[in-house]
Amino acid sequence: MRGAGVVAVAEESRDEREDGAEGNRDEREDGPRGFIARRSFLDEGCKRLHAVNRNESYEFCVTSLQVDPDSRTANLSQLTLIASKLTKKNYTHTFGVIQQLLGNQSLSHSQREALGACNETYSSEIEHADIAIVDLETGDPEDAVGLLQAAARAPGNCESAFSDRHEASLIPGEDALASLISALARDLAVLLNYKG
Repeated sequence: MRGAGVVAVAEESRDEREDGAEGNRDEREDGPRGFIARRSFLDEGCKRLHAVNRNESYEFCVTSLQVDPDSRTANLSQLTLIASKLTKKNYTHTFGVIQQLLGNQSLSHSQREALGACNETYSSEIEHADIAIVDLETGDPEDAVGLLQAAARAPGNCESAFSDRHEASLIPGEDALASLISALARDLAVLLNYKG
């Protein structure tokens, strides 16, 4: 039955995309005094994502996306764009931390090698996230999916660079947060692009 749920959610998402650039469909409910209420698209988008992917935390989704004031009335396409921009911002921050660490002269050879691999990985995936953002802004979520899938591998690749050299990671917190945020962007893009 879960497959049917995925299709239903995906069809709703496709309907939102087809509603055009306005994106902010009104969900009207008559309250006790007949007032009009707008549904929280952030809440609904995160519920949809959690319904089809239990690995995605509803709470993390809401907490992460609500830093953008437009997220409350954003449709799925706009939420995906917000998450992708957060991924780029987070990766850029992590890249900066790596650059600072590389300036430390007391690093061992293997630590420097691992950080060098992380540096290269994050640099490359910032570019992928940037291209994905352009794809989403121009209405091409299909290409964005592949780019965000590639970008989401950066934190794991960085951690592997340390473990492969039998070194403790120098940026475990940064990689952990980057992994969560990039997975959120990737999974929203997959949901947005689902063809059924």
